[in-house]
Amino acid sequence: MTMNTKDGTTFLVSIESELDKLSIGELHILHRRVGERLRIVHAAQDLQAMFRFSVGDCVSFEREGARIEGRIIRINRRSVTVATDSRGEWKVAPSLLILRAR
Repeated sequence: MTMNTKDGTTFLVSIESELDKLSIGELHILHRRVGERLRIVHAAQDLQAMFRFSVGDCVSFEREGARIEGRIIRINRRSVTVATDSRGEWKVAPSLLILRAR
């Protein structure tokens, strides 16, 4: 399985032909492995994003089309707690936060 084109179409065709050969059991195993890999990648991205922030930083994030601004009051293992003036506290994934000027 090699990627010969810039957009990866040859790679995807090759993957699809390999998937067609798998049994239902093998597809379930592959599904679990892909899910595990995605969780690891997302956790690594969140951890990397976490290092951008400190308690006291001013941040913003989007929620249902509205921009919410606040200050970081706690940094947890998987989320950041943001306190706002009018909307209380929010637990937010660090990858969703935008650092603002103080």
